[in-house]
Amino acid sequence: MTKAKPYANYPIHECLIPDNLFTSGLGELVVTRRIPGGDIAMSAFVIDVFCLGVKDSMFMVMQEYEYEQKIKQRMAGQVTGQLKN
Repeated sequence: MTKAKPYANYPIHECLIPDNLFTSGLGELVVTRRIPGGDIAMSAFVIDVFCLGVKDSMFMVMQEYEYEQKIKQRMAGQVTGQLKN
């Protein structure tokens, strides 16, 4: 993830983990960092808890509004608690 490296020292904004990740065995983990200007740097990982570990990953920078409307709302039914900095 060389695209993500320049953002590694910015503070963590949120970490979203599905409540049932360790019972279902498969799910998506999202880690976000707030960058100067208010945008969000997001890394997402598809995790296979029982076998493969990280199956896939992606990184992108987006406006906070886009993150709140697209990513957080999509995961809202899966996450009851969030880790925030």
